[in-house]
Amino acid sequence: MESLYDLRLWFATAAQYCGAAGLFMLVLFFRRARPVFRIWTVVLANELCTEVYAKWLFSQKINNMPLLHFYTLVSFWLFSLYFREQFRHKSFVRHYFWPYMAICSMLLLANSCWVEPVTGFNSIAKAVVQCLFIAYSVYYLFDAFGRVNFLDAADLSVGLANMGILIYNAGSLFIFMFAKILNNGLATPQSQSGIWMVNSLLYCVFQLILLFAIWIEIFRARKSSS
Repeated sequence: MESLYDLRLWFATAAQYCGAAGLFMLVLFFRRARPVFRIWTVVLANELCTEVYAKWLFSQKINNMPLLHFYTLVSFWLFSLYFREQFRHKSFVRHYFWPYMAICSMLLLANSCWVEPVTGFNSIAKAVVQCLFIAYSVYYLFDAFGRVNFLDAADLSVGLANMGILIYNAGSLFIFMFAKILNNGLATPQSQSGIWMVNSLLYCVFQLILLFAIWIEIFRARKSSS
């Protein structure tokens, strides 16, 4: 019977393969994808590069927490731009998006400088950013209700991607909120392995849903162009 640690590695590896497959499809069929899906090319590249670099730093016994701080800020920008593409028809997005991005970015930077140093886990910043992603996804669902036809491939692909974002961030929110407690040894090793295994499972589910959404998007583009 596989240990929780082995399961965690298995889910993490499966998620990486799904992310790499999705990135390959987007690069190969970049022109077929709509702008809202082209953003995923950068998102997935950021995810994969961060994971590879984090593993290398860990293997070299170098603190990879500064990378997590940087990744949190970059992810905030990329996912916010992704949702901006969906809500660009909203007047408040057109008027307040850039000031909102500037304020949130300064708060994240201030957190890394004075509240949670870059040498440690940024659980506050990570949890806040995840709450914002959840808010984006929930707003999309309310906005799409009665307006979007999920039987249509174009709407279904976007809906699936947003659902994947919601599932992962809502599911792992409390994990990252209490990450410092876990890292400080206040939980047993078995409990830590189980919690991070759940996080890897949620991330794998997210990548699987996103891969399916990308496949639908590319297939939709091929069908409409034929």
